[in-house]
Amino acid sequence: MPHNSDKHYIQNTVFLHIRRITLCLAAFFMVVSCFIVNQEVEYMRQSVSELQEKVAAFNEELTYLQTCVEEIQSSGYAVSVTPVTQDGQEMMSITFKDGRTVVVGSGRHGIDGTTDGCLMSVKEEDGVWYWTIAGKWVMLPDGSRAIAVGKDGHVGITPLMRIVDGWWEVSIDDGETWERIIESKGKDGFTVFVGLDNTHEEYIELTLYDGQVLRIPRLIPVEINLNLHNDKCLISGGETLSVPYDLTGIVPDDMFLTAGSDGKYKVFIKQENRTKGKLVVTAPDEYADGYIFMMADDRDGNSFVKVVEFAQRKIDWFGDPTYNIGAAGGRLDIPFQANFECELAILESNAEWISNIGSATSANKFTLSVKPNRSDKIRVGLVNVCPADNPDFTVAMLTIVQAGGGSMIDRPSIEVDSDGGEFRVKLFSADGISLMPLDDDVALWLETSLSYAGEDGWYLDIIVHKNRQYEGRTAELVLYNSMGTEKLGTISIYQKPWSAERKNDFILTARANMADDFTIYIPLRGNVDCLVDWGDGTSDRIARWLDGDDWIYHRYDTESPRDYTISVSGSVERLDSNGIPLNYGITSIEQWGRLGLRRMDYAFYDYSKLSFLPPDLEGSFKEVESFHEAFANCSSLTDVSPDLFSESRMATSFYGVFRGCAGLTKIPTGLFEKCKSAMDFSQAFFNCSNLRAIPKNLFSGCERLYSVNYTFYGCSSIKNIPGELFSSCPELLYLSYAFAYTGVEFVPEGLFRANTKITDFSGCFSGCPLKDILGNMFETNKEVVTFSRCFQNCKLKTIPANLFDNNRKVTNFSNTFRNNYQYMADDNTVIASESPYTIINGKKVHLYERKDYPDYFVFPSNYTRCFHSQQCFIDTIPEEWL
Repeated sequence: MPHNSDKHYIQNTVFLHIRRITLCLAAFFMVVSCFIVNQEVEYMRQSVSELQEKVAAFNEELTYLQTCVEEIQSSGYAVSVTPVTQDGQEMMSITFKDGRTVVVGSGRHGIDGTTDGCLMSVKEEDGVWYWTIAGKWVMLPDGSRAIAVGKDGHVGITPLMRIVDGWWEVSIDDGETWERIIESKGKDGFTVFVGLDNTHEEYIELTLYDGQVLRIPRLIPVEINLNLHNDKCLISGGETLSVPYDLTGIVPDDMFLTAGSDGKYKVFIKQENRTKGKLVVTAPDEYADGYIFMMADDRDGNSFVKVVEFAQRKIDWFGDPTYNIGAAGGRLDIPFQANFECELAILESNAEWISNIGSATSANKFTLSVKPNRSDKIRVGLVNVCPADNPDFTVAMLTIVQAGGGSMIDRPSIEVDSDGGEFRVKLFSADGISLMPLDDDVALWLETSLSYAGEDGWYLDIIVHKNRQYEGRTAELVLYNSMGTEKLGTISIYQKPWSAERKNDFILTARANMADDFTIYIPLRGNVDCLVDWGDGTSDRIARWLDGDDWIYHRYDTESPRDYTISVSGSVERLDSNGIPLNYGITSIEQWGRLGLRRMDYAFYDYSKLSFLPPDLEGSFKEVESFHEAFANCSSLTDVSPDLFSESRMATSFYGVFRGCAGLTKIPTGLFEKCKSAMDFSQAFFNCSNLRAIPKNLFSGCERLYSVNYTFYGCSSIKNIPGELFSSCPELLYLSYAFAYTGVEFVPEGLFRANTKITDFSGCFSGCPLKDILGNMFETNKEVVTFSRCFQNCKLKTIPANLFDNNRKVTNFSNTFRNNYQYMADDNTVIASESPYTIINGKKVHLYERKDYPDYFVFPSNYTRCFHSQQCFIDTIPEEWL
């Protein structure tokens, strides 16, 4: 039996082992427990981080939503949509026109496949977008709604979202305070956008969590479509063509359209509506290859350009386009080859005997039907060839000559360039030939002369003057037999328009030769800032005051006479050649341009080689105040454009403007009609000895005119004065020697009726072959103070007794009828008459008796030789009046 101490020992030993085992187990379980806790803590830490990232992504989506709304509100649009992968999700990146980008998709899914948008969205009302939660407005502390994007595009509050203890909370003060709104159920899958439809051509469709759909417009670039094949166009020199266009894509209301060219072609846009219109293109008169372009800009930095190249229309007639057919008429086939579709346009005047019975679209030939010619005279018809796409333009002209019994015109149509020229047409007629008079407008630029060539042949010489208008002009010369009873045919003349690409430049033609040492001077004066292109590859920049001996000139490096074109561009105050060292090198003025001229005094004084003055097409003379002797002594001047002074509304003086221009034979109708400020035409046509007529409306616009002293003095070829000449000039005062030494034989009734302020008739008709004058000639001119030499050296048969009845303020009758000695009848007998008198109280009061009637007359203080060399008056004239 064990000892008690041994028993105690065993018990202690067992207890000790049990304790050791217990401590070991406790230690094991403690280690295991710590490991599990650490695992759970790490898992919770990762979950919170992922939750924060996804909530941050959700907040970023709210920012994207606000950006999308802002773009819609400001009429923005998407320029690109690109697939991207984000957080393992397939998303779409949308880039807007202003460069901003948003990333959206069909929802970010949680671990259980669900999403949680907490119904955060936006809603539009009255043009303003507000934030909503679960369909309710997000309210600010002041009771107003939280604005996402305002009417003016102003961006409002962007809410912040978070999840705390499984609940969504929102902050509208950038995280300062939070409000719990709804329980989160998405198992950490959060989204604003639940759908994206990228299949529509014009917009992108976004579906929000609350079911609302947003449509974001796409960029659809504007394209220009022209009704052309391969953007190429056929055209002829001088042709104007309308090319239809239409715009596709998104075309804004304020779309900016413009067109331009290479400088050779003119182009402008004729807009019909927002998307349609026409490009109106004009080719240079002399055809040249070129291009135009049209640009559309939507004002958002997007533009589209369309370029059109041009090629020349070409047509080949395989010979002379003049076709002859017998008097019997019939079918006439006209073969040709062309690179464009064309058609015929028969002139109305020829349509009664020529008709088109064929089409040129397939057979490359025209077929005409010509009726029989029943007359014994040939007849000539003109047929225009027009492009099918531009039937109003004539590319070429066919001449159809049908035989007749006894007449012939070898050149029925003439085309002339803008510089004009001289032409001779051969004619034949057994019945003689006469030419119908030209219309007044045609006679200004075309002259004809008919001469007999023998054996029933005739020559018609035609002179066509320069055309300095931007439009072509036509004339038709109608020929008859010598009796004027039968029409033999017509000659059509077309003159091309003047084409000046540098329309603001002053352009001259000069001839450098040995006589002037190959040196040309140009009359630039005053304040000058311009560039002079001398036409030989050299130019000078002039920027200074020019006066005195400071002249602009150029010596050409040549050894033989040659013409040069000189262009002046910029600003020039005056043209004035007074005192210029050489003035005969300039042979022609091609274009006035627009230099800002203020005065033209002596501009081309004594330039003996100038023959033509072109029109003022660009308002070069708009600010010119004076044309004092501007073209005086231009002895070769024969042609003046009727529009030379069409813009000269400020000019007051035309004193001596054409004085001494002996080559001038006519004055264009309406030459001064626009010169509203003109007051002085003294000596304007002084000694223009070949001037044949005065237009009746020469001064029709000159209501301020007060002086025509010596205006037509020495114009010996003028036989008549139009009765309406001064009818629009109520301020006229002075007519001293106005018609002296002209060929006028009769003064029309009412010539001075409208001019009640005239004071001076001295020498007015001196030296004229006047035979008769009317007694009421001066009846309204009650302010006249002098008739000195008025009818000196005339050939009056009689003098009306009442000639001066109403002229009671006259102080000077000296030499009034001096040497008026031919008071002869047709049989050379002297015609006796009584000198002028006025009936006062039943008594005759002659001029020399006015001193006795101071209540009725101012007594003349000067009357020397009033009736000198007159021996045919029946009354007794005092010696001092003889």
